[in-house]
Order: sequence, then structure tokens, then C-alpha cells
Amino acid sequence: MSDFGDWFRNVPIFTRYWLSSTVGFTLLGRFGILKPQNLVLFYEPLKRFQIWRLVTSALYYPLNPSTGFHYLINLYFLYNYSRRLEEGVYAGRPADYCFLLIFNWICCVIVGLLLEMPLLLDPMILSVLYIWCQLNKDTIVNFWFGTRFKAMYLPWVLLLFNMVISGNGVQELIGILIGHLYFFLMFKYPQELGGPALLQTPSILKQWFPDQIGGVHGFGSPPERPRPAQQQPRGLLFNLSICGSFQSRVLSVVLVVVSRIMEKSNQEVLDQDLQEEGQFVVDDVSKIIKDAIETVIGGNAYSQNKVNDWTTSVVECCTSELTKLMKPYKYIVTCTIMQKNGAGLHTASSCYWDNNTDGSCTVRWENKTMFCIVSVYGLAI
Repeated sequence: MSDFGDWFRNVPIFTRYWLSSTVGFTLLGRFGILKPQNLVLFYEPLKRFQIWRLVTSALYYPLNPSTGFHYLINLYFLYNYSRRLEEGVYAGRPADYCFLLIFNWICCVIVGLLLEMPLLLDPMILSVLYIWCQLNKDTIVNFWFGTRFKAMYLPWVLLLFNMVISGNGVQELIGILIGHLYFFLMFKYPQELGGPALLQTPSILKQWFPDQIGGVHGFGSPPERPRPAQQQPRGLLFNLSICGSFQSRVLSVVLVVVSRIMEKSNQEVLDQDLQEEGQFVVDDVSKIIKDAIETVIGGNAYSQNKVNDWTTSVVECCTSELTKLMKPYKYIVTCTIMQKNGAGLHTASSCYWDNNTDGSCTVRWENKTMFCIVSVYGLAI
């Protein structure tokens, strides 16, 4: 249980509570502790001040034998894409990520009321997925049967498969549109088109969730100027019942379309692979750091006599593994270990470098007795 507890505590805060709330409300509804009809979104009950439905409709999912696989894939998407956004572009900016979730949730509620959609979990997850794909649109993702293509195509490929397999892609399409609305207003319009910033994080969220050091940090500013971190794709929420020859033909057409997309981008994929071989990939560096910390410190309790040895070992282990990547970089590795005693720790760093080649990654790790913060700076040779 300690391993599970350590993993759970290291999940970014908003991803952690979103995932926990979704699992909690779904299980409470599944076992009849809460009535499912009281958790979904309907307009009439809102007139009777049942305002909790605005929140629970985006968290609850009706779990039964026919929807179990769909729900598990939902959780997989939620955890991975929300975590990667919160640890990537929004690392150290919890208020900004909280505002993203609130904005998408408000849009989902408005559309849900207009279209009489009682469940909003699917469009919420799709909106987060779409934003990640736009911020990492040139990243190569893996799909079923070993197919590979750029992340920008992933939401549309998933939408096509859902339309064929489940016969309904309305919720997925709504999620894509909501995600695009946020991406356009927050990034594309002010940064690429030179317009004013139409979306800004409210100051009260900044007061509640101040910017902080911690997590895995990238560099630059989205959507296109920074080097996007490589991510892992996932499947989408499918209803696995396929009947009739018509759907089989449509599925064949979809497979052909996906094949054409991959053929078109095949050369781009090869070029991207060659380019990435010599670049600073935050996910790779983050894994090296976490493995080094777990190997050296693991479940040990804080000991003042061992701190110097631990910091030296972590730094040397990281440096050794980084050099094995065989990339043209000089590396700077720092390690800070602090006992959990209620004291505060605030650090800051500034770098003047080439955003197209250089990069940084910071990992904040903790167990029951100490914090460990490791930073790696990669400078291209």
C-alpha cells in the first residue's frame, strides 16, 4: 500500500482529485449508495436548486458490464492526458490548469443543457485530449496495430472509430470543439494571430493556487515555439458491439482513411524521428530522474548523516544515464533533499539559451519523511 500511496501523492493535484472524484462517484452510483438519477444533468432538477448535478454530471459514469471497458479507457485517458498537461505546459502553474478545467467544464455544462446530455465525462476528457494534441501536434504517437502518425490527427481518428463502433460520436465531437475553443482563445489567437488575450486566469485562482516550483518542467511558451514533450497515446471509449455488414463496410472505409493519413505523413514521421534523436526530450529525462531517486532513496527515512551521500549518488546516477542517451548535450544536474518538518522551500532559476535545442526538466519527489527536487539542464553542443 505504501507504493500505491507514494504513486498517488505524486500524481499532480488536479489530476489526482479529478481521477479520485470520478472513481468515487461512479462506484457510489454503481453500488446504489447514491442514486444515479441524482448525479446526472437535467434542467428541471436545477430549478429545485439541485446544483450539485452541474459537477457530478462531469464526474459520474454509469458502470455496468456493457460499459466497463469504456469506463476503464476513460480513466486511462483522464489520467494520462491530464497528468501530462499538468506536468508539462502547466507545470508550476496550478491556477492556470485549474482555469482550463473550469472553462472546459462550464462549456460542457452549457452544451449539455442545450442538447440535453445527462453525462459530461466523455466531452470533458476529449477536450483535455484535444488541447494536449494541439500543444504537441508534431509529436509522433502510436495507435492500434503499430500505426504511427502525428498527434494532431489523434482526436479525429478516435472520433471516426467511435462513430463506426458505437454509432454515435456527438459527445466526442463536442469535446473536440470545446478543446479547440480554449486552445484558440488562450494560445492561437493571441500568440499566432496577434490578437488580445481573451482568456486570462482569474486573480483569485492565482491567490488560491500560487505558481510554484515542482513537477516536470519544459521550456518556452505554447503552442508551437517550445519543444513538445513526447507523449504516449491511448485508445478511446468504445462500445464494442458491431452488427451488420454496413458497419463493417464503414469501418473498412475508416481504416482506409487512416491509412491514407499515415501514408501522407510517413515521410514527416521519419524526418521527425531523425530530428528527435538529437533533441532534449523531457519525458526521457524525467524517467531517468525518477528512476535514480527511487534507486538511491526509495523508501528510506530521512537521515542527516546520509543526505550528502544521497545527493551525490542521485546526481551521479542521473549523469551516467543521461550520457548513455548518446545525445550531443552538456548536462547540469542539481539535487536538493529537504526533511519534511513544515518548513518552506522556494527556489528559482533563469537560463539564457536556444529554446529550439536546449531544455530543462525538474522533478519533485517525496516520501513520508523528505522531499527531493532534481533539476537537469541540457545544453546542446
